[in-house]
Amino acid sequence: MTDHIQNLWASLVPNHPQIKTHQPISQSRYHNVWKITTTDQAIFAVKHHLFATLTHGKPYDLLTVETNVTTQLLKEGVSVPPIVATSPEHGLAIY
Repeated sequence: MTDHIQNLWASLVPNHPQIKTHQPISQSRYHNVWKITTTDQAIFAVKHHLFATLTHGKPYDLLTVETNVTTQLLKEGVSVPPIVATSPEHGLAIY
């Protein structure tokens, strides 16, 4: 999956430099999360929802729900990282 993230990075986050390092920080039966550091030392998280493609376009679409919850939390002043980009066809959210 990390090669896939490398390939998608330029199209999903076009205003940031290339990935310098990536390391897994969380893995479960439902998602995997990597810490991404770019060549300019910016840090991102990439979350792969393993079942997101199965829910895409449905009322309980995982990426849509996560985006809506994150947006609402930010509006309420809760300190959470904003979602920078999503790739529904790949089940990815980038923070």
